[in-house]
Amino acid sequence: MRTLRRAARSDKTASAPDQDRSSGWSVDHEDVGEFTDAGEFGSAVGLDGAAPEAASGAARPRSRRRAIGCGCLAVVLVLVLALGGAAYWAESYARAKVDTTIREALPGLSQDASITTQGLVLPQLASGSLDSLDITASSLDLGPALGAEQLLRGQSLVITDLDASLKQVAVRSPRRVGQVRIVGHLDWNQVAQIVELQGSGLSETSASANQDLTLISIDTSVHGVSTQIDVAPSVTPEGNLMLDLASVDVGGVVSVGSGQEEWLGYLGMDSTEVSLGFLPEGLSLSQARITEKGLELTLTGKGVDLSGL
Repeated sequence: MRTLRRAARSDKTASAPDQDRSSGWSVDHEDVGEFTDAGEFGSAVGLDGAAPEAASGAARPRSRRRAIGCGCLAVVLVLVLALGGAAYWAESYARAKVDTTIREALPGLSQDASITTQGLVLPQLASGSLDSLDITASSLDLGPALGAEQLLRGQSLVITDLDASLKQVAVRSPRRVGQVRIVGHLDWNQVAQIVELQGSGLSETSASANQDLTLISIDTSVHGVSTQIDVAPSVTPEGNLMLDLASVDVGGVVSVGSGQEEWLGYLGMDSTEVSLGFLPEGLSLSQARITEKGLELTLTGKGVDLSGL
């Protein structure tokens, strides 16, 4: 009996598949034997080398797109910088051209002159008009540009401490300016020359402001006779300069506020009005004020014609 039981157990053991005694998993040796190559086994379970290759292939298009994007961005940046540089150069050239044109039109402008505009100049030039133009200078000789020598009989008429403001300046013909305001000084030497040339027989003339800056005091010689004259500057309706006689002292004899015509005859003057007809059309004298430096003149106008410049 014992022999029969042992034989039965042996048959059962031989017929049953091998089992992992520790885990209870069954292993089919024939199936295992089929995977003689490690690669085949990896392929069967999805762990072969095809997966990394597929991931690498998917990464290549992304890298390519990234490289193309960076290249396009670089091209755009280069174009922006190039266009910005060209625009800056064009604007600088336009400003330099404005500066040169003004100096050529006003050859009597001192070298220290500052010529400025507001905003971008290039679009304004393209539209045919500058919004504004400001000029400051230590001096401006009006003779070369305006023919002001006639006022001083061939001598230069120089305005000092020039401050000019122009609005809506046309850059094409007809060259008109919408609004002009110019402030400057005639120094006392210029004032003395103007007075002397207004009369006849006057010489050794000098001018200065009185103490309270209300009158111009003129010392001159009339046919060798020492004469002192006080004049009050004003502006005529036509925009000319008027030097009204306030008092005349000849050899200690003083006349105040009377005998204008008599004294004009004595001084050899037809009038004390100083014509400024050399100014451009539309521009005229609007104010004359006495300062310590000289006679401050303010010239204003609208629609001023600068075609002659």
